[in-house]
Amino acid sequence: MKPIKNDLKDYCNWQRKFALFPHRCAISNRIIWLEYAQCAEPSWIVLGRDDKIFKFKPIWHDEFEHLTWAITNA
Repeated sequence: MKPIKNDLKDYCNWQRKFALFPHRCAISNRIIWLEYAQCAEPSWIVLGRDDKIFKFKPIWHDEFEHLTWAITNA
């Protein structure tokens, strides 16, 4: 049986997007604005109390920091 992973980043779809509005990098806390960056949309949602659906916010990574993060976590 596979172990259960609780890391949100394991269940994300990564895409290269243009940051038209300012966002914070999840790795270095740097502001990403008016440039291309890696954006992760979580591929699952959580049902909370009273059957409310909670969708997680997108995760933004700078392209170079995302590359080093992907290599070290491979």
